[in-house]
Amino acid sequence: GGFGAETLWSHEIGGKWQVLDGRGLLSAALFWIDADHWQEYNVLTDASGRALSTNLITSDATLRSRGGEVEFTWRASDAWDVAASLGVVDSKYRTYRFTAQQDFSGNRTKLVPRYDAALSASWRPGSGLFVRGELEALGRTPLDPGNTVFQESVVLGNLQVGWEGDRWSARMFVDNVT
Repeated sequence: GGFGAETLWSHEIGGKWQVLDGRGLLSAALFWIDADHWQEYNVLTDASGRALSTNLITSDATLRSRGGEVEFTWRASDAWDVAASLGVVDSKYRTYRFTAQQDFSGNRTKLVPRYDAALSASWRPGSGLFVRGELEALGRTPLDPGNTVFQESVVLGNLQVGWEGDRWSARMFVDNVT
């Protein structure tokens, strides 16, 4: 058998504004997404959580996601810039009959966190050198469509050092220093 064609309707409204005498940019958006025949990978498990199958692709779900995001960037000086963002998402399966005994309708969508946030600062002292520090936060995230297993909220710290030229850049990353 085949899969139904996955369709997605995405609606978004937002705006961008220059602030702080043109040194800052503020943007905000609201979105609403409806998807039919949603296709995702799953693994069948027993009541104890033991895997009963390899990957299984399902396609009979419909889902609805809605949320908003706001971003702010600021060029504090020639050497410093700062950025911050926050996104909030409410994503749920409208219908998702997984098996005759398992109905995931109304559950939160697998792998979609409640929120994500980021804060970064970059320093460019000259000659192409830069140093960047970042903090990222992800909200509680369901890891299965049954919403029985979750990744709790997490905050990560990241660092970058690099050099930029007119036509090239080289960077070293250290992710998850926290």
